[in-house]
Amino acid sequence: MVKRILFLAILIAFAHLLPAQIVVKGIIQDTANKPLAFASVSLLNKEDSTFQAMAVSDKNGHYELKENKEGKYLLQASFVGYYTEYISVEVTKTTHTITHNFILQNNGGKLLPNVEISAERVPIKLKGDTLEYNAGSFKTRPDAVVEDLLKKLPGIQVDANGKIKSMGKDVKKVLVDGKEFFGDDPLIATKNLPANAVSKVQTYEGKNDNSLFTGIDEGEKDMTINLILKNNKKRGYFGDVMAGGGTQDRYEAGLKGFKFNKKEQIAVLGLHNNINKFGFSFKDYINFNGGITGLLNGNSSLEISQDEPIDIGQPQPGNITSTAMGANYSFEKRKNNIFNLNYLGSISNRIQLTNNKSQNFTGDGSFDNNSISNRDGNANSHRLFGKWRNDIDSMHQLNASLKGIFKGGDYVANSTGEAIINKNTINQNTNNSNGNNNSFNIGTILGYTIRQKGKWKYVRLHASAEYIRANNYNNWSNVIEYINNPNLFKNLQIQQRISNEFSNQFGATTMHKIGYALYIKAAVDAYYSFENFEQQQGLTLNKKDIVDSLSPQMSNRILGNNITLSLLKSLKKYNWSIGVRNNVFSLTPTLNNIQQYQKSFFYVLPFLNYIKNVGGKSFSVAYDTKIKAPNANELLPTADISSPILTRYGNINLIPEYTHSLRLHFSKFSQFDFSFFNVSTSLGYTKNKIAYGRTIFPGLNQKLQYVNTPYAANASLNLGTSFHINSLKINVNVDQTNSLGQNEVPINEIMNQNKTLTHLLRVSIANKNTNKLEVVVGGSIQYSKSTYSLDERANNITYTYTANTMLGYKITETLYFNTKFELNHYDAQNFSGKLTIPLLSAEIAQTFLKHKRGILSLRAFDLLDRNISIYQQSQQNSFVEQRSNIIGQYFMLSFKFKLNKLGKATGMVE
Repeated sequence: MVKRILFLAILIAFAHLLPAQIVVKGIIQDTANKPLAFASVSLLNKEDSTFQAMAVSDKNGHYELKENKEGKYLLQASFVGYYTEYISVEVTKTTHTITHNFILQNNGGKLLPNVEISAERVPIKLKGDTLEYNAGSFKTRPDAVVEDLLKKLPGIQVDANGKIKSMGKDVKKVLVDGKEFFGDDPLIATKNLPANAVSKVQTYEGKNDNSLFTGIDEGEKDMTINLILKNNKKRGYFGDVMAGGGTQDRYEAGLKGFKFNKKEQIAVLGLHNNINKFGFSFKDYINFNGGITGLLNGNSSLEISQDEPIDIGQPQPGNITSTAMGANYSFEKRKNNIFNLNYLGSISNRIQLTNNKSQNFTGDGSFDNNSISNRDGNANSHRLFGKWRNDIDSMHQLNASLKGIFKGGDYVANSTGEAIINKNTINQNTNNSNGNNNSFNIGTILGYTIRQKGKWKYVRLHASAEYIRANNYNNWSNVIEYINNPNLFKNLQIQQRISNEFSNQFGATTMHKIGYALYIKAAVDAYYSFENFEQQQGLTLNKKDIVDSLSPQMSNRILGNNITLSLLKSLKKYNWSIGVRNNVFSLTPTLNNIQQYQKSFFYVLPFLNYIKNVGGKSFSVAYDTKIKAPNANELLPTADISSPILTRYGNINLIPEYTHSLRLHFSKFSQFDFSFFNVSTSLGYTKNKIAYGRTIFPGLNQKLQYVNTPYAANASLNLGTSFHINSLKINVNVDQTNSLGQNEVPINEIMNQNKTLTHLLRVSIANKNTNKLEVVVGGSIQYSKSTYSLDERANNITYTYTANTMLGYKITETLYFNTKFELNHYDAQNFSGKLTIPLLSAEIAQTFLKHKRGILSLRAFDLLDRNISIYQQSQQNSFVEQRSNIIGQYFMLSFKFKLNKLGKATGMVE
């Protein structure tokens, strides 16, 4: 990594030895000789008007851009509300400075309605707080998707996982012609819509539906990208079908179909393959499960079935065959009366072979666990989501949404393992198991807002309800042999868990103006939730032989209300709010129809928000407090003995967690050179954190029980910057994250304090705005240190290095080649040595047929045949390492055919 940073420094130093830059400069004024600030000046290739370089005028109308590539160009000046002006310029070896002053004429709003001058390409315009890019000014390959287009736009960054930043801020929404596309996951639009369907890309901070309707900015904004389609893409349909086959019996097939018009959006997506390629991202999975809180158990770890094919941006272990499908329908009856319905589904099979190794510390010694497991699992997920926003008139707005989620799956697994002390085997075990699971979730949210005249600004009523049912059945056959005991310990079990959860909430919010842009906001909410958890467990494989003492029925009832009062200041440049929320609720657990207790809790929860945006600079402070009550599974005191060597218990005496969080953020975005810098820090502290306490017995079997730990704390600092080096024609992104976490968890009734310190540095360099050669290089280095107060032997330091390179070359107008190389290096003190994984892939694609509708590609994956899957983690009192099978080398020949039946766009002037 040091060598790569040194190499970058040398490149920058030698930039001065490259051919001298030619400076193009001047002043932009109107006909009254008044300077025009923030006017766009672009250097376009004269041959096809594609983007070459850009500058923005300062407050005095001055502009300056630099170029060192010889050629003939168009120098273009544009400003919103004025006619665009052009001049031809030529850059030669003897050119040093080109000076040209523009005088732009006000167009007086005399543009023809519904007419687009397609030959006029203003690459980038600044319209108030909105940056607008002309997609046609940025060249992409024929089969490119929107994500490929975004990577070429100044001011926008797209990382290896598809995550998007604009103006230095995370993009939360991607709209298509102003409408939601498959809900609020940006990746579905950017990874599926073809780039050549887009006319313009707009990026801005968007308000929520309520703020847009009431006209009061309450500070809740999301960075948004709006994709404006070409006029002819709104007539007829377009999309593509693809199929491919390869070595090792690998195959893939896909379908994308889109149909848009003024009122409707229709999209259909589908794929089927056995190359570990998935249709949905991690955010889709969160949406499947009702948000991030629905994924968290009492130990604050994500509950994700290992059989589900979820794209989390990392290589997935096992051999996976997956099918995914989706459909989206949006209908806008009239302005601000929009209905959206979408479906996402997936079906998959994963076959995974895993070698597990762990080193465990007991306080006075240690032991090792080694095992090999084989699992064949099937999973399916289906989500239906509908949303309706209707501005009935200028004073009344209705919002409604409905979701339905179904998940299911089954598996067959077996494993063999052993426990070792001082190289002596203490016990050996074998396990055979199978099971199935399914869950169903339905929920609705209703909101009704009434705008009012005078001091009272609005009243908003809302209600929500959700029902979740889950059914999990498993059976196990365990055999454990203790070496010093001639008897075998046999354990046959069946277990079925059925849970039902119902929750609802309703409330009202109102706002009263008490001064200039100053408001009092009041809200009251009442909520109710009921969980019922039923477990049936037996010590044979006969469902009739249920053991009553191991088969409890646990329920938990929560009834409460919130009263919130806050003071809000709302201006264009900044807004702030400060307030307090009183949370009162009762907790009533019941075990086997016997009420255990009824406890009441009262919490005062303060909060504070401040946001300021001026001239590309943004500063924000957010402080919040929240409560998490224990759920029925965490409260259940009955033993779960599904594993003979790891018994789990709940704790009926748990109390709620209380969390404080503070976040500060500063960012600066330059509209002149599209560079940005941001720094953010966050602090978190949770009192009475719910987590597992651990007891380790002499026979190395363990007991886990939920307890309230004294605290859990975390802190992080993130620094990021992006800038352009004109002399090298490259864009540089640098991101550094530092985090510290600390908690205390009991092991054998002694508190074990754990501290984890992590430093992560990422660097990426790309040559944007190139038509022939595209190069992206990057890398990262991560340092992590974990320490434990109970046993210093558990302390661990890990280093992880990564490097990646992508090279794309357009050989001819129809022939394209690209290659990718990734290198991952793992170096941990207490694991099984250093490990380096190189991954090299390549593709060559030929476009042919009329209108370039056919694309034939040959891909090679893992050319070095070195791909493996490894997972390493340092836990409370152990080191865990898992190595699994993963998809290896293959070659794939694929054919893609573009489906286009487009009507002629009206008002198009060529």
